[in-house]
Amino acid sequence: PTIAERLQQLRQSLDDDDDPDESLPATTTVSPSTMLQQAIASNDSAMLEVALQLRNPKLVREACQHLDDTTQQANQLLEHVVLRLVKKPNRAEHLSIWIQALLETHSDYLDKSSLENLQHVLTERLQIFPKLLELEGRLERLTNM
Repeated sequence: PTIAERLQQLRQSLDDDDDPDESLPATTTVSPSTMLQQAIASNDSAMLEVALQLRNPKLVREACQHLDDTTQQANQLLEHVVLRLVKKPNRAEHLSIWIQALLETHSDYLDKSSLENLQHVLTERLQIFPKLLELEGRLERLTNM
């Protein structure tokens, strides 16, 4: 199938299924850097989701390095990643690879507002963490009785 056909299939599967991790195609013939740049330029959520499935830190960093600072692609990608982190907090481990790569490769060019959004989301998550640990302790005591 062509890329257009794969993207159409992906859009349909995303409409049918709320969890994008389970329905994405396994491979594509387009380089991750090219796909990422095209997805950001066209604001194509489905193509961006395919690009974000990349989990190899070295390849993620390489894809981020190819983003154009003059067109604000790094800021746009950070905003998309933060939005996905808010919508699906269980993807935090995977998305943190992208956040780290963006911070390492484009820290000089990221907007203050984009960084503040990221900080806000991370602060909220950190505030919940002690409560979850406390709950885990209670559950552990109950199961050990």
